[in-house]
Amino acid sequence: MLKEENFAGNIIINLASLPDFLRKPILKKRLTEFFSMSEHEKNEIIVNALEAGPGIPFPNFSKLFKTWLEILATFNEFQRNEMFLRYFLATVRW
Repeated sequence: MLKEENFAGNIIINLASLPDFLRKPILKKRLTEFFSMSEHEKNEIIVNALEAGPGIPFPNFSKLFKTWLEILATFNEFQRNEMFLRYFLATVRW
């Protein structure tokens, strides 16, 4: 169960259960917001997302992950590299 203060994790769990036509614009907005956040906020979001992942049923998780990759592919190379690097580093530290 997620901690009450894991707002990002709660959003991720809710996004996973939404249909595509709702999930895509919300996720795009959240990803756009992510790149304007402080370093601390970005790291916190990544950790919260990693904590939320195991609580999402696999069919929903796979749809969410696919949508996330499709949207992330529309961002520039620097932003994609930053996102993957942050997930990698958070996973190593976790």
